[in-house]
Amino acid sequence: MLRWTVELERIDIHLAVTLLSSYMMSPREGHLIKVLRIVSYLKYNVNSTMIFDHFPVNWDEEAFPKHDWSTFYFDAKEE
Repeated sequence: MLRWTVELERIDIHLAVTLLSSYMMSPREGHLIKVLRIVSYLKYNVNSTMIFDHFPVNWDEEAFPKHDWSTFYFDAKEE
């Protein structure tokens, strides 16, 4: 049911549902508690919305430090 909810509209719970889905073959009591917590989150955040900005981000390349990884990855080649 939670995976269906993610497919419909609620991508804010995608990571939690995906991690819990890996325990579907052998669920434990702790996993049920986590599922109930996700359902509680959905109950109290019914009207929440996520906004995606379609404008490109203008990164300042100078703000990121340059690193030389050639000593650590000495045999790496650009494809």
